[in-house]
Amino acid sequence: MQVGFWRLGGAVICAALVLWGCGEPESDDKGAKEAQDTKAQEDDAEPPEEASVPSDAPAQIRVVHAMRSHDAVSVSVDGEPVEALETLKPWREGPGVYVTLTGGERLLEVWSKPVGDVEPEVLLSQKLRVRPGTEQLLVLVGAPPEAQKQKRRKLSAHLVRDDQGARQGVAARVVHGAPGVGPVDLMLGPRSKPVWFVNVSLGHGSAWRPLEAPAQRLEVLSGIDGSAAPLLLDEEVVWATEGSPTFLLTGHPDDRRHPLTLWQIAGAPPAKKEEP
Repeated sequence: MQVGFWRLGGAVICAALVLWGCGEPESDDKGAKEAQDTKAQEDDAEPPEEASVPSDAPAQIRVVHAMRSHDAVSVSVDGEPVEALETLKPWREGPGVYVTLTGGERLLEVWSKPVGDVEPEVLLSQKLRVRPGTEQLLVLVGAPPEAQKQKRRKLSAHLVRDDQGARQGVAARVVHGAPGVGPVDLMLGPRSKPVWFVNVSLGHGSAWRPLEAPAQRLEVLSGIDGSAAPLLLDEEVVWATEGSPTFLLTGHPDDRRHPLTLWQIAGAPPAKKEEP
């Protein structure tokens, strides 16, 4: 009887473990992805230096205007207007606007456009470290709702590594451009077999994740409180781009005019052309 009892007890424990595992099928995979995404964000903050690249080598920058509270703006670098960014409109589609900047520390200024007798004003003045010889994504983001209410329009600009290496096939990544929203996790695909992007914080991007096929379901979750309700849930995702998109998180859950939204920014950076 004792043998039968222990066998029965063992069976009950195993069944409980299986059921528990079914409720959290992604835990091990999520942990591995968190390490990769942490490394990707560390590289954004402190890009590794390339010894073979001159410190003033040009970098290819693609610019995305994600300031939902502002219309067209103009951009200058080190006090000089950037022709391609003379009238930078809020992003709607495509990969963004490409410009070439010399590597090193640069002063970025974003100006409002003149309207009638109203003179342009500086909306943002911020120093950026442009990594020489690379591709980078420059995201201009607006202020959180509480700052807008108090007329403290604190804008910000963030550089994220944009080089995709030898990645092949369909892939995706997440870039956080939603001020006032803490770190987020994004779960792409069915709950039974999700692709995780973990603990992505403002102004940073996750690592690239290969996808077997475009997913039809996504959830944006708090990276701090995993038990909280999803910040954003879409069970009928329409892939607006072909190939490998960057999912850019913008807006805020408490902002009725500009709610939390995931934009799909198209395309890899164009291939570098050989100098004649």
